[in-house]
Amino acid sequence: MQGITDPPTQRGIIPRAFEHIFEMIQTSADMKYLVLASYLEIYNEEIRDLLGADVKRKLDLKEHPDKGVYVQGEVVVVVAVGWS
Repeated sequence: MQGITDPPTQRGIIPRAFEHIFEMIQTSADMKYLVLASYLEIYNEEIRDLLGADVKRKLDLKEHPDKGVYVQGEVVVVVAVGWS
């Protein structure tokens, strides 16, 4: 998922996705941004939070009429707050 940093063509999807997000923020004008991130592993139908205190703890997938589908108990980190 992360790949290697050199050469740049071998970078993984995670660094490429973050680069794309922040490039779009920099090129936008008069917009407010709040970037949140979580890092989940889904393997054999089990969900684990890789940013949580206990990465071995299994999390549940839930559905709420207003929020939609979400992972109960996931850690969400503020990556950036700002205005362009």
